[in-house]
Amino acid sequence: MFIFLAMCSMLVPLTMILLGYKWKDNPPKDRQGFSGYRTTMSRINDETWKYAHRYWGRINLVLEIILAIVSFVVIIIMRSHTNFEIFSVYLVFIQLGILALTLLPTEFLLKEDGEWLLVGDTFEEYRKKLNPMRSIDHSGEVAEYMMVLSLNELGRSFLNVEKFVSQNRPYVDTRPKGE
Repeated sequence: MFIFLAMCSMLVPLTMILLGYKWKDNPPKDRQGFSGYRTTMSRINDETWKYAHRYWGRINLVLEIILAIVSFVVIIIMRSHTNFEIFSVYLVFIQLGILALTLLPTEFLLKEDGEWLLVGDTFEEYRKKLNPMRSIDHSGEVAEYMMVLSLNELGRSFLNVEKFVSQNRPYVDTRPKGE
């Protein structure tokens, strides 16, 4: 019974170590598929999909290695305890809770408002490293290409002037009209 419960208790950390190792470099190809880090923020586009898997994979790989070692030591220490079966079930639920908590830093990094303290590359830094001409694939086939354009300072100033001119200014009608 001890061997079976020890294996069940190690199932969550070992699975997450494997997924973290795999996804940190190779996220699943299909965003709409069955597996993957499937949150609303991560499925926005291919950039967020790859970034979320890379970051979450790194977090999981490190955290779950530590969790596997700690869990194994705790299982060895508690094996002679009379309530070992109940304890091993609690251990699995604690592991699942820690797994759920790994979603929080990844989701915070996917937000582009810059309010959070970030560790490693921010999403904007990651986006700058990408090729401006990107392929968009659907189910493994390139369906279209996307070219990311940006404005220089002159272009941004034209947008600011257009924004100012198009504002509704109620005080204009109160000025005396020239004859």
